[in-house]
Amino acid sequence: MERERLIRTLDRDIPAYLECRDALEAYAGFKVWSDPTAAGPLSATFSRRGRLVQRRGHPGIGITRAIVDLRTYQGGTLCLGYVDDRGRLGYYFQLFLTPELDTVVACFGFRPPEAC
Repeated sequence: MERERLIRTLDRDIPAYLECRDALEAYAGFKVWSDPTAAGPLSATFSRRGRLVQRRGHPGIGITRAIVDLRTYQGGTLCLGYVDDRGRLGYYFQLFLTPELDTVVACFGFRPPEAC
């Protein structure tokens, strides 16, 4: 997936999407896997991960919203991606896209302990 295309899919005006777009525009590293994965297990896994990040007090953005978006997603599969803005002391963003790679269903960012 090309950088410009990914920027266009981050089309919601909410903080996690805006910061993720900013990171991409600043040439943060990114990767999107085009192999779809079952949405149910992804939702469960990343919901747990998001809650763990919050419980441990790591800085995060968009976690609660992403958990809701994952749980309410009606599709059967999702593709994963990330944007890594830690080089600018930003967030590591986790992305969940539709199998067609045309919509970001959920996006959240966190700063791992070593970046805090």
